[in-house]
Amino acid sequence: MKGEVKINIHNNKVIYEFTLKRNITIVRGKSGTGKTTLYRLVSDYMKDNKGSGVKITMSSGESCIALSDTDWENQIKKIKNSVVFIDEGFNGFKNGKSINDFIRRIKKTDNYYVVFSRESFEEIPSSVEEIYEIETSKSKHTFKKFYELNKSHRLNVNISKKDNFILLITEDSKSGKQFFKEYYKRTDMKVDSANGNSNIISKINENINKELMIVADGAAFSPYIDNVYKICKHNKNVNICLPESFEWMILKSGILKVKQIDETLNNSSEIIDITKYFSWEKFFTYFLEDITKDKKLLKYEKKKISAYYLNEKNMKKIAAVIGL
Repeated sequence: MKGEVKINIHNNKVIYEFTLKRNITIVRGKSGTGKTTLYRLVSDYMKDNKGSGVKITMSSGESCIALSDTDWENQIKKIKNSVVFIDEGFNGFKNGKSINDFIRRIKKTDNYYVVFSRESFEEIPSSVEEIYEIETSKSKHTFKKFYELNKSHRLNVNISKKDNFILLITEDSKSGKQFFKEYYKRTDMKVDSANGNSNIISKINENINKELMIVADGAAFSPYIDNVYKICKHNKNVNICLPESFEWMILKSGILKVKQIDETLNNSSEIIDITKYFSWEKFFTYFLEDITKDKKLLKYEKKKISAYYLNEKNMKKIAAVIGL
């Protein structure tokens, strides 16, 4: 599947309307908020079709599937170009080993997956932008973003009017860290790397008494957002910024005059092949490397960032994407 998928699922009692934008969507919420009802509507439709009293319309894709615990591995093999709903308590999420097996099996599929869960799964690298809760108005249910980011991609919790942090921690240990160290080299700002999203929490805790700005890849940060949000909520000195990725920041900055950039950024869900790029940050790295590979001065390499991106004028434009 590619692109945004608009879905309407209803019977004579309830209506669900929502839009899916990526291959993984997480739906949160306490018991009684409508998650299981939505799953059951899809399950009933699979069993009895029109006899179930359920109607499903999709803007694209073949069908909606309620994945069951019974022989789910073989079910996954047969499902193509569909939206797959996974209820809480799914056997494939019992432990880290089974989750890893589930991810391994779905990575090369062309389906979209909607996961109902109150837990964060470190093994599922999905976007912070695609975590939702169900919002209800009378009989109509829609998806509402669980975490809101502002226009500078900052998490909307304890955001100060001015950036007065003294330490910036980036998850990127290579080009991203090199960029921020160069950007702040004439200031008292310190820059450190967490060496990956999974180490952000421990890095924050090591520096919890300092004024911190965390910059991490939002495209794969959903497993960690709950814990980071709790820290930010109770520590006003900690702020977090979640652009898609550092490479996305470069593409968004406008310093590269390549015509396909705007089209790609504006239509990412239509362009990104989810069978190749399970998470969008991988695609943006590939895309940036690909469009600059034949341009000596502009050539982007993750391992060592070139001088063009460290030009003062260009650095300001890149940093401006996240309001720095």
